[in-house]
Amino acid sequence: MMPRVHAQYPHLLAEMYAFSMAAANLTLPIAQLHHYMVSDVGAGGEGWPWVERLAETGAARALCAGAGPHTPPASTRDPRAALPSVLHHCQRYSIAKSNFAKRQVPHDFFSCGARALPFSHADIVAQLESSAAPSRQLKRHAFMVCNLVPRINAAQRDYQRTLCGASGNATRTTRRSPARRRPALRR
Repeated sequence: MMPRVHAQYPHLLAEMYAFSMAAANLTLPIAQLHHYMVSDVGAGGEGWPWVERLAETGAARALCAGAGPHTPPASTRDPRAALPSVLHHCQRYSIAKSNFAKRQVPHDFFSCGARALPFSHADIVAQLESSAAPSRQLKRHAFMVCNLVPRINAAQRDYQRTLCGASGNATRTTRRSPARRRPALRR
């Protein structure tokens, strides 16, 4: 189906439409599972109820206390704690002074001299705790930032440790890079 769909619709998501058409054509049984992924902080039908339950049971700190895919939150010590398995980081997530937007990650992020993305666990927890009742959106942003930024920074550290040796950014200083415009893609 892919060549025929792409010929009519040569855009992003063409592969999704081709799969859907092929599955329907072959009458494949499909099970749709919404709760294993989180992505859009304004969406329903994702694994956000698990995140919200985590925030209710472990207070605001639980959103940043080791929570993440395949890692039970440190505050619960319960290996059966239900958490989303996939963080689909397709949006902009922002809380306190920590942000994540994939289009704003410097193009040289995986290089020997690059600095880590800004992240402050203490600022995030302070902002959550300063609100008598943090909004659902704020909790979701906190969960995403606390689970994306440290993991991406850890990947960068591993890259630098493995490939850069002494020339890597051992000081782990952070910088905010100015937003850069992406060059237009040619079709």
